[in-house]
Amino acid sequence: MKDYNTILFDLDGTIIDSAAGITKCVQFGLSKIGIYEDNLDKFRVFLGPPMIDSFIKVCGLSKEDAYKAMDYSREYFSKYGIYESELFSGIVEILDVLKDRKKKLMVATAKPIHFALDSLKHHKLEKYFEFVAASPATGNEDMKSKIIKKIFNEYPQLDKSSAVMIGDREHDIIGARENTIDSIAVTYGYGSIEEITLAKPDFTVDSVYNLRQTLLSRI
Repeated sequence: MKDYNTILFDLDGTIIDSAAGITKCVQFGLSKIGIYEDNLDKFRVFLGPPMIDSFIKVCGLSKEDAYKAMDYSREYFSKYGIYESELFSGIVEILDVLKDRKKKLMVATAKPIHFALDSLKHHKLEKYFEFVAASPATGNEDMKSKIIKKIFNEYPQLDKSSAVMIGDREHDIIGARENTIDSIAVTYGYGSIEEITLAKPDFTVDSVYNLRQTLLSRI
């Protein structure tokens, strides 16, 4: 059984429950271009994938309108959405254990880098992570595979055979496989069981507690 020395965490849906802030920012972005929807649950599909893709594929927006909606959404998120979130219970305890055991902890998120850093700061998590790989501050959000690759480009000495990506969506699992590292899927986040199963992670856990147990057995 391999030991994990480098542990990559997705942010939204894995460490932070940001559903309220993200769905509200999407609602705001659409309202600014004349599309109104009161049911925030309809925007849960935006939790995870690059936002621009969801505006185009889910909402059927033109590329021009999608970029407008994304800019308005980011405006809302920067002012309010970051604070409309909370940590999943038990996550800090996992980070404490991993840090105490001298594991390298990284964030791999599709969030724009400034939002990722602000979210970590708001929840007082900056001290745990050695590096944050995210999308550029402006423009499109990167695919998860490219974001994970940034970490290994930044730290070429890391051993991929002792690295693992933890996330709640298929993009996390596929991105890990494309970078030849293991993956742990969490089903307490935003991805459906079907989505996660089809992505074929190395391990699947259904709670923060079981994530802790899985990691403890491999560090």
